[in-house]
Amino acid sequence: MILIETVVDFPLKDFVFNRFRFKKYLGNYLVIGNDGGSIFLTENEFKDMLEKRIIHGSELYNKLINSRIIIDGSNLGQLEKGIINRYHFIKGYPTLNIVVISNRCTHKCVYCHAASAQAAKEEFDLSLENAKKTCDTILSNPSKNILIEFQGGEPLINFEAIQFIVEYARKNANGKKINFALVTNLELMDDLKFEYLIKNNISICTSLDGNEEVHNFNRKSENKEFNSFLNIVKWIEKIKKVQKPAALVTVTKKGIENYKEIIDTYIKLGFESIFLRPLHFLGTAKSTISSIGYTGSEFIEFYKKSLNYIIEKNKQGIKLVEMNALYKMHKITDRPDPCLSELMSPSGSCIGQIAYNHDGRVFSCDDGRNESSSDGFFQIGVAGEDINTILSRDKVKLIVESSINDKYDCDLCVYKPFCGFSTPQNYGKLNTIVPINIEDSRCKIAMGEFDFLFEKMKNNKEDWNVLYSWIN
Repeated sequence: MILIETVVDFPLKDFVFNRFRFKKYLGNYLVIGNDGGSIFLTENEFKDMLEKRIIHGSELYNKLINSRIIIDGSNLGQLEKGIINRYHFIKGYPTLNIVVISNRCTHKCVYCHAASAQAAKEEFDLSLENAKKTCDTILSNPSKNILIEFQGGEPLINFEAIQFIVEYARKNANGKKINFALVTNLELMDDLKFEYLIKNNISICTSLDGNEEVHNFNRKSENKEFNSFLNIVKWIEKIKKVQKPAALVTVTKKGIENYKEIIDTYIKLGFESIFLRPLHFLGTAKSTISSIGYTGSEFIEFYKKSLNYIIEKNKQGIKLVEMNALYKMHKITDRPDPCLSELMSPSGSCIGQIAYNHDGRVFSCDDGRNESSSDGFFQIGVAGEDINTILSRDKVKLIVESSINDKYDCDLCVYKPFCGFSTPQNYGKLNTIVPINIEDSRCKIAMGEFDFLFEKMKNNKEDWNVLYSWIN
C-alpha cells in the first residue's frame, strides 16, 4: 500500500486531488480516500489518474468525483457528509455507561475477558452505596440520551443493585432519556427477574457460542451438572416472544472447526443477526489463548466460509445478518460510523463509553477495566465524581490520543480510514499504550475481512447485493 498526498496547481474551478491510499488487488487498483470513499480502477485508469490525464466529464472523472478522490467543488457537500458520518461520535460526552454489577460469575468460560471471581465471593459485588455514586456520575453527563449496560461477571448474581440503579436513575433523570441493557449468561434467570426486566424495557443480551458441543466446551458452569446451552435455548424461546433476541459468538479453536453448526444453531433459534467475534487478549484469555486460539489466517478462513454460508442462507430467504460485516459495510458505503470501539479512530475509550467497576473505580472503557485488574492503568476516576472532572484529566487525554491510528503500521494500510486501534489490547500484550509496530493478529483479521468484502464488491455482484441489503 502506498499513500499519495498530491499538491497540484489546479484551481478549484478545475479539480484537486484529495488524499488517498491504494493497493493492487484482484488485478486492479483499490483506491480509498482518507475521508472514506473507495473505487476499483484498471491499471490504465490508475496510470491516467497519477499522470493527471483526467478529462472533465469522462467516465474516469466521474468515478473519481463520486468517490471523492478528486474535488472540483461539485462534491464538497458529499465530502463534508462523509467526514461528518465518519466522526459523528466526536460530539460531546460518552453515552454508553457500562456498570459492573458484580465481578462474580457462575460460569468459568475458557476465554473470560473479565477474569471473573468465584460466585461465592460477595466482596466482588457492587454495593448500593457505590451504585448510587455511579448513578450520580452517570447523571452528571449533560447528554440527553444515556444507555446504562449491566455487565459482570454475571450481573444477575446481584439483582438488587440492578433494581436500585433502574429506579434511582429514572427518578433522577431530570429530562434525560435513559435506556438499559443487560449482558448475562442467563444461568440465574428466573420468572420474577425476567418479568421485572421486560416490564422495565431492559434489553437482554447473552452469549451463544454455537451448538451444544461448542457452547458447553467454551462456557462451562461452576455447577458441573448445569447445561449452559439448554438453559440458553429455554430463555431465548421466552425472550423472542417479547423482544428480539441478541447474542454474540466468541470464536475459539473449537468454533472454527464447527462454523456451519454455529450458524445453523442461530437460524434454528430464530436469530436475525450473528456476531462472529475473534478472541481478545484480555483477562483469562491471556493464559488460555495458546490452547484455544488460532492464527489470524485461520480465523479469516473460518470467516470466509461462515460469511459465504450466511449469504447463501440469505439467498434462500433466511435473513441472518453477520454484524462484523455489517459494521464494515457501514464504513465502506459511507454510512454513519457504527461506533464499534475497535473500528474507531480515536477509539470509543472515554469519548464513546465509560466503565464503572463494582468497587467504585471508573475506567476508560470495558476493555480498560478488563485490562486494569493488576495495575489499574486505565482507571480515570472514582464513582461519585462529576463527569467533567473525570474527563478533564490528563490521563483521559493521553488515552484518547494514543488510540488514534496514526502509527506507522496503520499509515501504510489501505484500510486505515475504516479502522481503529485498541489501546487496552496493545497494553495487555506489550505493557505500553505507545502504538508501536507489532505483528498483530487483530490487524490481520480486520484486513482479511475488508479484503473479502471488497472481493465481493468487485467480483460477485449477487453476494454484494445481499451484503448491501443489510444496511438498508
